[in-house]
Amino acid sequence: MAVNRLPVRVTTMRRLLLLSGGICAMPECKKRLVEPSGGWIGTIAHIIAAEDDGPRADREMPPEKRRAFENLLLLCANHGRLVDDNETGERDFPVARLHEIKRAHEQRIDDLVATMRKYEARAPTAKGVIDVSHRKASASTDAAAYINYLGLNDPDIDEADQLIAKVHAELEASRHQLSRLSALALGILAALLALWEGTLVSSANSQRDVGRDVFDPGAPYVSVPYASVRNRQIKKGELASAVSELQRAGLLRERESREDEYDIMSPWSTEWCTWRTYTDYLWQAHGIAVSAWVATLDYTLFDAVSGGRAATWT
Repeated sequence: MAVNRLPVRVTTMRRLLLLSGGICAMPECKKRLVEPSGGWIGTIAHIIAAEDDGPRADREMPPEKRRAFENLLLLCANHGRLVDDNETGERDFPVARLHEIKRAHEQRIDDLVATMRKYEARAPTAKGVIDVSHRKASASTDAAAYINYLGLNDPDIDEADQLIAKVHAELEASRHQLSRLSALALGILAALLALWEGTLVSSANSQRDVGRDVFDPGAPYVSVPYASVRNRQIKKGELASAVSELQRAGLLRERESREDEYDIMSPWSTEWCTWRTYTDYLWQAHGIAVSAWVATLDYTLFDAVSGGRAATWT
């Protein structure tokens, strides 16, 4: 007498899906058994046939054991048809082979989950997440050309030696601060300065005609409108990350005014070491835009002779 085929229990199906990873158990087959929409496209295969006339049938096995987890494995539709083929299924996929396929597949999924758990539990490291290296930056030796530009080498200036020493200290302090920025933040700083330089060029006949009176050398910052930045941003997330780093370093602030702006703060504390004085000096002495200089952090350009070019102008 034929036995009635029992449906697979919901709890058993849930266990099969979890332990199979939702992938066909057949070796080398990577087909998913559930569509992205949630639709089931797989097959529940019985190792011992669910019915007495199926492949690998065992008339002595109770119906309850035939629908047990141990007797089931999940396959894609193609492999399901091969396993249950009435003519070749039992020959090509005997009981022992299907048990081994089920065991090996569930073990692979279990090993994968264990690896994921180990990875998640691992203590986080900075490698591959954050750039902690210093930017390459050359140091100034005497800053004689810059001091000549500032007019601080006049012997009639009271306490000239102390003022010159302070400029030296400011240059070195700014070198350390800028060299600690990530490559991304330093690049964004250069880009913001380039946007600011564009406003200077548009307000003068040429950049060479922009004199110190335009720069207001004592101001501790230069400004770029938000709109100028937003109109040019390509990767919003990376820009936000760089802006945050510059803000933490005290090099950038957001200011609400008549026109919302980014203020690019000076990394120095004296009126002789500001973005404005640097901009005018670097262009007048070397023909270099300050935004291009930031990318190199070449402080030797402030010396009397740099790169073979003497700064002899007054």
